[in-house]
Amino acid sequence: LYQDDNDTYSYESGDWSEKQLTVIGSSDSLTISQASKGSYTGVKTFILNLKHLPFEAKQLIVDGVESSIDGAVTVPSGFEKLEIKS
Repeated sequence: LYQDDNDTYSYESGDWSEKQLTVIGSSDSLTISQASKGSYTGVKTFILNLKHLPFEAKQLIVDGVESSIDGAVTVPSGFEKLEIKS
């Protein structure tokens, strides 16, 4: 996932980011890990709509911290590991 401000040429001076997402799923869990490079920090959060999973999402763990799941969930864009479990 490539990001910059999409409005100026600041990416030419290094204001951009690139995220590599790795997704691993099973019948009762989904794990998303990301590695980031670059300095762009414009996007602070991601909103995840948890639909069509093969299980009922009951537990959300972001970088080792458990959070509640109530429909769509908001997570910090800089997370390293996100786990959704039944």
